[in-house]
Amino acid sequence: ISSSIRTQIEYVFFFFKQKTAYEVGSGLVGSEMGIRDRVTPCLSALVSLHAPMEQQGAVLGAYQASGSLGRIIGPALGGLLFTRLGPTAPYGTGAVLVALGGLLALSLVTQVRLSGAGAEQSS
Repeated sequence: ISSSIRTQIEYVFFFFKQKTAYEVGSGLVGSEMGIRDRVTPCLSALVSLHAPMEQQGAVLGAYQASGSLGRIIGPALGGLLFTRLGPTAPYGTGAVLVALGGLLALSLVTQVRLSGAGAEQSS
């Protein structure tokens, strides 16, 4: 094979290798965005269901504002933790916060189940 044909073949393989890496990266980012886009309406519905009827607007507004505030403060705090404590600090902090959120969610589920069981027994 001549060197010009080999060079053209190498360019083709390089292109497909780069394209594949781009598609995998896009798929990962897209899947995260897809999950977020599907979960957010469900969480908004749950917040709406548990808010008193006369306060639903205020509660949903506070819920959306807290999400926006987290998207503003989170990266700044993560950068601060990274520069002050090292590259593992933001991930460790995130893991602790997710664990606390999970415990809070479990306590709420248990509370709802217990209140539902009491309502079923009284009827």
